Amino acid sequence: ASTSVAEESAPTHVVAEPRPAEQPSKKPRRQPSAEAVEMSKLTLHVPAEPLPAAKGRRVSAAERLQGARFRMLNEKLYTTTGGQAYSLFSKNPALFEVYHTGFKSQVARWPVNPIDKIIRDIQDGSPDVVVADFGCGEAKLSQSVPNTVHSFDLVAHNE
Repeated sequence: ASTSVAEESAPTHVVAEPRPAEQPSKKPRRQPSAEAVEMSKLTLHVPAEPLPAAKGRRVSAAERLQGARFRMLNEKLYTTTGGQAYSLFSKNPALFEVYHTGFKSQVARWPVNPIDKIIRDIQDGSPDVVVADFGCGEAKLSQSVPNTVHSFDLVAHNE
């Protein structure tokens, strides 16, 4: 079962017409998959449950698919307004989990997680400083410092 952010009206294939000045190629053009067409129309299908852990190539394919979903959502967040992002996540809260699962996977590959440095810096400062954490995710900052922290994100992950 999957959940769709937008109506499913995308065609299952696209035929590319040659430009008038071009000669048609004898080599057939590769047709984009239905998923690529849907993604180009900003439709995102998200399984109700995370992809199952499997062995061998299936794990690798599942991880690549989850990574692709994260990258698409990340790009969407960087190229839309806050209101549009809020609307997207409000319509389908499962996207928040997809995004944060992908984000955690990316952070695990970084040599240094910036939030760890921020936590150390705040811990070295005054506990009286009030902190605002925008895009807090799982609110690691508020759980790691004695300061008052106001945590904000599109969806509350740890309430």
